[in-house]
Amino acid sequence: MFWLLLCILDVLVASFEVTVPNKHLLAIRGRPAVLGCEFTPDPDLSNLVVTWQRQEDARVVHSFYYQQDQLDRQSPEYHNRTSLYVLELHKGNASLRIAAVRPKDAGWYMCIVSNAKGTGRALMEVTYEGMHAYRGVDYAGDVSPPTFNIT
Repeated sequence: MFWLLLCILDVLVASFEVTVPNKHLLAIRGRPAVLGCEFTPDPDLSNLVVTWQRQEDARVVHSFYYQQDQLDRQSPEYHNRTSLYVLELHKGNASLRIAAVRPKDAGWYMCIVSNAKGTGRALMEVTYEGMHAYRGVDYAGDVSPPTFNIT
């Protein structure tokens, strides 16, 4: 009986997932970049918390909880440059849009999501390019999710 309970708990815990579709993203100077993040959705958004942070120093890039953006603790260099696709949150889309990419935007980003089904995080790296895109590298120049792959 105890073994059965452990198996059920394992399935319930494993049912929540946070993923980034692209682990590496090439951002182009001055263009918007969309950092993709997906999670196991829950119809009740009242418990949803989405936080994007810089991995290297835990700077807050964007936060969403209590069913609205919460930007009091947002790092100043992202002020008025970030947004979530709020109408997509109920579908499990926590993608972050950064407007007018700058060289300092390059680095590692962590998407952290929590809802009634669980909590998870995923990492992705954003690299910066002044003007050129390279073959075979994900390009973040589109303003709507998801990103696309240049072939």
